[in-house]
Amino acid sequence: MNFHSLLPLAFIIAPAHADIIWTGITSNDVFDESNWDFTGSTVTTIDPNVTIEDNLVIVNAANPVEIPDIGGQGRLQIGDGWTLTVDNSSLTALGNDGVGGVQGTANGPTIRVINGGAFNPYFIVYDVHLEIVQWSSATFGGPGNPVNGSSIDLLPNGTLAFLDETVQEYINEHLNKTTVAGVPAIIGVNITAVSDGLNGSIVEVISALGTNYCTASVNSTGAVAVMFADGSIDATHNNLTLTARGMPTNQLGYFLCGQAAGYIPNPGNSQGFLCLVGQIGRFAGQIQDTGALGEYSIQVDLGAVPVWRPHAVLPGETWNFQAWFVDGGSSNFSDGLSITFQ
Repeated sequence: MNFHSLLPLAFIIAPAHADIIWTGITSNDVFDESNWDFTGSTVTTIDPNVTIEDNLVIVNAANPVEIPDIGGQGRLQIGDGWTLTVDNSSLTALGNDGVGGVQGTANGPTIRVINGGAFNPYFIVYDVHLEIVQWSSATFGGPGNPVNGSSIDLLPNGTLAFLDETVQEYINEHLNKTTVAGVPAIIGVNITAVSDGLNGSIVEVISALGTNYCTASVNSTGAVAVMFADGSIDATHNNLTLTARGMPTNQLGYFLCGQAAGYIPNPGNSQGFLCLVGQIGRFAGQIQDTGALGEYSIQVDLGAVPVWRPHAVLPGETWNFQAWFVDGGSSNFSDGLSITFQ
């Protein structure tokens, strides 16, 4: 008998793999099998602390998907090499439960949070690799090492948060488990970690924000001053740092802001161009010195931008920023930077 002739038949009758898809047809309970479509999967049950040997996909869920409070820090347990995808949906632990791999594994599951998804566990454990893609978030509810034996990859405009881990606790416990697009995370270099104002912390990628416009006039250094911004365009995060570089050293200056862009040459006998019109705010309470490097930065309070009266920046608004600085016997300006907040 020619055994090779049987190989195509063997491939045809081999069990097919298919993802397990969330339907939410009955409830929000992740452990209620009637909420899942198992068509084509060999998996038939989803129970706490029982390994699921297949991909789980939660996409465009109409309601928040919930890990119920099962007690004893139970978990949605996913087998080695499989993926849980939270796509434009939310998955939230109602108690002190989470998601994990198999104890003792060295090649655990992946959790992908994409397209504005929100993943809100108490913890992850046993070699979980969590990927937080742009406009998505992961918020951990637990204290005391909630990222346990696992890792996190954070992409620009994704958000990582901890409700009960301070900034210092994040640095001590989780910084070495965090990467930015695969590169080790470093505070002040490619991520920021700030307090949430309570007992937690918020971690975001440092990335260039906004669009530069209105080319600046050459200043006394022979160069032009340029605006930069880091932080988040999500207005609710209140995380925006403005920086101006390329200015003369050891001179005073401050930032300006407004919602209308413009182009006014030599305002008030300045050497440069004012790139704002209409109601213009001045960060005069945060006067800076350019120092030895010819630059300065401030943290902006988006809840009280200093226009004619303090204004809270709202999602959908576009704000323009510019730096003013002393330049010899006169003054000058940087270029403008326009940021649309979400």
